[in-house]
Amino acid sequence: MLVGQSFGGPLMLLYAATYPTDVAGMVLVDSGQLNPFRFVNGKLVRFAETATGSPVPPVKTSNPLLESDIPPDARAQIEAAARQSVPTANDPPRDKLPAEAQRMRTWALSQVKHYAAHVNPFEAEEFALLIAEQKKKERPLGDIPSSSSRQANRDTARTNRLSKTLERRTKRHWRPSLARGSRLSPWAVATTFRSRTRNS
Repeated sequence: MLVGQSFGGPLMLLYAATYPTDVAGMVLVDSGQLNPFRFVNGKLVRFAETATGSPVPPVKTSNPLLESDIPPDARAQIEAAARQSVPTANDPPRDKLPAEAQRMRTWALSQVKHYAAHVNPFEAEEFALLIAEQKKKERPLGDIPSSSSRQANRDTARTNRLSKTLERRTKRHWRPSLARGSRLSPWAVATTFRSRTRNS
């Protein structure tokens, strides 16, 4: 069972497309778009448009990147980013996490490997291939049960307008890329609202 939140949503779709027989079901929570906009050289472009057509190599199962392999200049930048991230690791709303989870998050953000793991030179290629493959199928996820949910802040004066905006975005982005993915749940997108409090 896969559960993906934010960028984890597209990653779960990529995993399910690569290993469909290993996935029993999928839940996408506030999932990011499969093909979001990115600023590249001062221009706003779709992520998949940054793909160059380079072949995606097989997944490495041995000889992983070691911290000692990271060039000194790059490591210095990573360590600087870690020093900036740690003091704010559990700023609100993460201050409501259990103490053990907060300690784990503080530790993770202090590790060089946490940042090095984000670097994937073939990311755009992988998602461009996934998007192209999805366009060929009416139900890209086949019979994998799937469900998606979105969350938004509730503001009395803006509730109706926000609901309409979410509905438009859902039809434009989620229906084609996420909600239509499986034959067993062709349209399973729920929108939940979280109360927002203001200090007087």
